[in-house]
Amino acid sequence: MKKRNIERSTPFSREIKEACGLWDLQGLCMNRSSEYTIVVEAFDMEDDPVESYSEMIDEDEIYVKACLAEKIGAICSLLLHKNENGKSNVYVKQFMPDHASGKPVIESDLKMTEQEFVEWWKERKHGKQKNAYRTDMQIGTGERYFDSLLESNDTSWSSNADGFLTEKDETGDVAVRALIENRIADKCKVKSYDPNRYFGRDYKTWVGSIKLADALGVPLFLCTYSRRAGQDRYMGVGRIVSVDETGLIFSNGRRPDKNIMDNAADVKKWIEDEIRRFREERKNNA
Repeated sequence: MKKRNIERSTPFSREIKEACGLWDLQGLCMNRSSEYTIVVEAFDMEDDPVESYSEMIDEDEIYVKACLAEKIGAICSLLLHKNENGKSNVYVKQFMPDHASGKPVIESDLKMTEQEFVEWWKERKHGKQKNAYRTDMQIGTGERYFDSLLESNDTSWSSNADGFLTEKDETGDVAVRALIENRIADKCKVKSYDPNRYFGRDYKTWVGSIKLADALGVPLFLCTYSRRAGQDRYMGVGRIVSVDETGLIFSNGRRPDKNIMDNAADVKKWIEDEIRRFREERKNNA
């Protein structure tokens, strides 16, 4: 059994993810009307029992992602590929959050042939991801079942979110507090890694990230890392306030390459402080 995951990471980015209590979002689809449709996790079950996906994703994670999906008018969907009697099928399990119990409940449970699944996907995901962007994200990971199936049928996987931070609101429901996007350089140092130098083909991706942050009413952060030797304990972080075709614009002009940290606790505190500032700004501008 394999979980679809082609996102790059470093030991320090994984440490920060754990320290901050971040969840990741493997897929988020929009239709032709620019409406959010599904929040997605996918598993290649191969010959495993269909229900064994619970060994890879627990109920709490499904509930959190179902809550996020509900806030943007989408549905949390688990995609399960399985080979059965020589046939390749896709199971689609869709969940809604039950706020009274704090647990996810299955809204629908579908079994589809590959072609039926492709048609289902195309109804919920408009457009095709740029091949160049997808290739960059897949360096060293190899192919994945869902990527291969979708691309062979003139479509592609959806956008994602590297991390989102949550809390319980006054009713006990899960509320999203912030979104995180990561960028990882292979050759340059963190202190010299300005993402705007490599911005060109990323414009539409950043527009989508800002749209999601706006829909949730939360701040969007960019965290930068490097795989270069000697850079494993450094990262840069900045809060994005807008984007145009020339690049990203950061709060107080503080780009990640000008805001370098080497301690996960410091990163967590900085993000928490920025969330408070963001909320104060929204309150003052209301």
